[in-house]
Amino acid sequence: MEFQEFNVMTVGLEHGSSNLVEASAGTGKTYSIAILVLRLLIEKKIPIQEILMVTFTTAAVAELQERIRKFIRDAHRYCLGGEIEDQRIKEIVDQADRDEVKRLLNSALINLDEISVFTIHSFCQQTLNEFAFETGQLFSAELISDDTEIIEKEIQDFWRKHVTTIREDFLVELSSSGMSRENIAKHLKNHLSGKKFFFYDENLKYELDGEKQEELLDEINLANEKLKAENAKLTEFVESHKNDFSDRCEGNLPEPFQAKKGDFTNAKKHIKEHIHDTDKFIEKIIEKSGSAYIQNIFPDLLDELENVGVAETEVENRKNDSLNYLYSFAIQEISNGIRRFKTNHNLMTFDDLISNLNRALNERENEKLEKLLQAKYKAVFIDEFQDTDRQQYGIFKKAFQGNSILFYIGDPKQSIYAWRKADIATYFEARNDVENVFTMNVNYRSTEGMVNALNQFFQPEPGFDVFAYGEQENRIEYHNVESKGKSTGLYFGNSEAIPMTITTKSNKGDIIHDTALGILDLLNNSDYQFVDQKTGQSRKVKTSDIGVLVRAKKDGDAIKKELAKYGIPAVSVTEAKILKSPEARDLCYILQAIDNNTASNVNRALLTVFINSNKEQIQKLDDEKVIEKFKTFKELWQRQGVYAMMMNFISEFQIRENALAGKLKDSERNITNLYHLLELLYKTESRQKMNPTELIDWLKINMSLDDNMEDEWIQRIESDEEAVKIATIHSSKGLEYNIVFAPFLDLNIWKKDNPVVSFRDDDGNYKSAPLDQLPPDKQQIYDVESLQENRRLIYVALTRSVYKCFVFTSTWSGYNDSALKPFVKNRTYNELIAEWDAETIDPNQRYEPSQQLEQIILKPEYFHLSHKSWQRMSYSGLAAEKDWIPKDQFLDGDDDYDRFVFSRLGKGARTGTLLHGILEKIDFSQSGDQWIYTLKRELEGYKSENAADYNEFSQMLIRLLEQVLNAELPENHFKLSEVNRANCLHELEFDFPVPEFLPKELNQILPDNRIMISDRYQSQIEGLMTGFVDLFFEHNGKYYVLDWKSNYLGPNVEDYSAENLDKAMTENNYHLQYMIYSLAVKKYLQSRLGDGFNFDRDFGGVYYLFLRGMREGTSNGVFYKKVSSAELMKLEELISVGV
Repeated sequence: MEFQEFNVMTVGLEHGSSNLVEASAGTGKTYSIAILVLRLLIEKKIPIQEILMVTFTTAAVAELQERIRKFIRDAHRYCLGGEIEDQRIKEIVDQADRDEVKRLLNSALINLDEISVFTIHSFCQQTLNEFAFETGQLFSAELISDDTEIIEKEIQDFWRKHVTTIREDFLVELSSSGMSRENIAKHLKNHLSGKKFFFYDENLKYELDGEKQEELLDEINLANEKLKAENAKLTEFVESHKNDFSDRCEGNLPEPFQAKKGDFTNAKKHIKEHIHDTDKFIEKIIEKSGSAYIQNIFPDLLDELENVGVAETEVENRKNDSLNYLYSFAIQEISNGIRRFKTNHNLMTFDDLISNLNRALNERENEKLEKLLQAKYKAVFIDEFQDTDRQQYGIFKKAFQGNSILFYIGDPKQSIYAWRKADIATYFEARNDVENVFTMNVNYRSTEGMVNALNQFFQPEPGFDVFAYGEQENRIEYHNVESKGKSTGLYFGNSEAIPMTITTKSNKGDIIHDTALGILDLLNNSDYQFVDQKTGQSRKVKTSDIGVLVRAKKDGDAIKKELAKYGIPAVSVTEAKILKSPEARDLCYILQAIDNNTASNVNRALLTVFINSNKEQIQKLDDEKVIEKFKTFKELWQRQGVYAMMMNFISEFQIRENALAGKLKDSERNITNLYHLLELLYKTESRQKMNPTELIDWLKINMSLDDNMEDEWIQRIESDEEAVKIATIHSSKGLEYNIVFAPFLDLNIWKKDNPVVSFRDDDGNYKSAPLDQLPPDKQQIYDVESLQENRRLIYVALTRSVYKCFVFTSTWSGYNDSALKPFVKNRTYNELIAEWDAETIDPNQRYEPSQQLEQIILKPEYFHLSHKSWQRMSYSGLAAEKDWIPKDQFLDGDDDYDRFVFSRLGKGARTGTLLHGILEKIDFSQSGDQWIYTLKRELEGYKSENAADYNEFSQMLIRLLEQVLNAELPENHFKLSEVNRANCLHELEFDFPVPEFLPKELNQILPDNRIMISDRYQSQIEGLMTGFVDLFFEHNGKYYVLDWKSNYLGPNVEDYSAENLDKAMTENNYHLQYMIYSLAVKKYLQSRLGDGFNFDRDFGGVYYLFLRGMREGTSNGVFYKKVSSAELMKLEELISVGV
């Protein structure tokens, strides 16, 4: 394998190129991806929306998004003459035309919220939803976060139907071999999770009828008969040789047997007395069969015993064959049952997201889907690629390899998630498939001494096989890493502290004790100091500098308990996360009830901690009225989004008031978590443009992910700012600690109690089976793969350290073959790696921090139970509602299109949602035929008798779109069909802080009482102004706000004249809306463009498009307003505290 050195500034970005980058720990992987994205924007002119990035966790998504946003802003600042530090960004900007760069970066800044950074599940979900027809998905499929209940139901059905009807004699044999409901479930769940049952053949059709049971039982009986015969032969042999055996014990051996004198002594002592009790004699011979004297005196008897052993093994094998056949039959039947259940009930799991997309791309010719994905994404980055599996690689390879700019980035040395289906064999396959393979070996995380110590540790001798791949062609190798260097170092006295120490102890208790003493010494010993060589500043070691990495949680608990003896605060990095909290589960129940108003769903919502009803209260309720109330919340959700709806829900059910009154079980935490969750849902809904069902699916996905996959929303319940961090090695991946303690790296191959183990076979398929039933060659594969993963765990643990690392090893004989031993045996110690012992540390001292630590609880800044005037506000909340006076319903003329928009096209929220959805997703510059897919998808959720004749209805919608997009926009004289899609930002979300103000003062902003404020706002309020702009776009150098309105103003085109539109704007209080939108956009552009933005010059104005009245080539149905600086200044002075 030829590795090229990776240079982020010169690596080729040719269309169709495929690349794999092996990025060692701490080498700046995220930084490099962000730089490449900037190069693609400027050098290749690829819009930000057309660059796809897929990574492993939500936290990694957030980190990558933030880094890209920063680099684009920095490049824009530098382009405008500002100062930045990053030389690479300067070089990228300097090498291109400055005006062109400015234009490209302006567009990127405007569309920053369109960055396509996903986890694998969210990417698959979005692709399946967006291309539902091409992937063969049902629009209404429900995504379930947990299919345990379905699996358990199918297991029970299988047990009742098949196990209880097995003939009794066969059932006795199966039960004696370990058959149970629990073991069926264990093998089934392994199989369903991707660890295929080793003995299952997917090409076979398994049956367990009477004939098959008899066949399997006959094989067991035949083996039992052979065993019975061998036992009889053994008994006969012993009976016929009793005198001979007695003589042998006295030293009279037949030829050619030979023995030592001591052998006869042992035989007389332990064996002779039992010669006349045949069963006892055989038992003693078996018990002592490993002794030399038995082997020397009774070799012929041992041969007979071996024949019995072979027969016993044959019986056990035949029983296992039957048992494994039963398990295979169960896997077949239960899997089919689960599949049928999900199909019949239109359900889908998270694993289905990946398998369905993989199937759509790879199991049937789907060139159209490939081309759609390639058209959408011109460049693709797959981060943490070492943690992928065969299905995921199949998706990216089929969709993008050879047809996009493709980068796989990962570090095979950090592939430690085999139990979560990460497949190193797939990594090797990809490495062989791509055109270019690069390495990144400059470390930016650790000091030079730490890097050199790691190089020396992992290479104890030249050519050392670090990751235990032997002579395998596909292998992981350790490449020496260079350090970029750090100005700060950890010093002990006047010298830099030795980067790595190794401590040898005899037992686990001593290791735990010395770990605590080592931490205590670091904290109390003033000789340890962090020193910045540039500034000369220094500080002591703090608890937050230290990380303790363990394999299992119980080991972490033991360390934490030991640290507590010395008063050292420690926190275990557990998975107490907001998306795992009870409040997340209860909020999900509420949202499901609102989205699907069945009585059971609504009742479950009423029982949640937020509403806190009991069964007796629910029984007294009028079901129809309650369900109707939940339906109104659904309509509000569709119109205004999840946050506005939930604010209304919170008000309706007095959740906030109940919290203030202490009526909830844990009021502060309940309400705090609720607001955290709503903030998260609000941002997700707006950025990913999700409808209610999709948002619930997203929440379920993130609630159900494996514990180690989500670390963005960890709740800081303990005082972890100033505490030693204790984490498992798996959860520490991607993190760093100034000082690492690694107390338990003597990792062994797990063989205790004959476990069910998993391994990759020669073809890369993941298999599972009881260890003792695997053939010797498969057991060897398991041993080798376990050793390789244990070596990788050691690599991950030690490369978390920035300045210093403490390694511990045990002399216990059980660890003689541990994964750590080759690195520490016969090691020569020097200034980089030294021995260390805690014997010189005073165990009677305690840690006394320099200042008292306060408990920290993470809360959203915008919510305090004690502050009742603080509110999240919006235009719709502030505006007074108009008195509704229905218009006469009549229609002049016979025009089909007029009849459609004024009569057939329904009124109300559903029609507004339909039209908004279509206009958000289509390309304005395209024609009707190219909109068909979007229409099909949006009409799927438009339940109306008016849509019965789909073809005619969709053709009329196309006519409506053509009328709207080719209408004349007044003042600036252009059409929406001329606007570039890349310059459009739909549903622009905004929120900005608002100081205390009196809402009634908003009436004074515009003349003629055009703004009306709701009567419920009689006192001052403050908080956060939030909302969404339907469409924010740039055209010919100016920026515009546009709002779609499906309002029915009357049955004639004349009802949508300029005069009538002005009345409608006032009646609906839209003047307040566009003023708030204009202020939000001003803040947005100032934050993105900085000094380069001038409101009067660059802001084009506001358009409100009343869709029913718009006609091609005219300005009918279009309201336009160019907000003046003076008008906006009044609003800004009243409700704004600056950008």
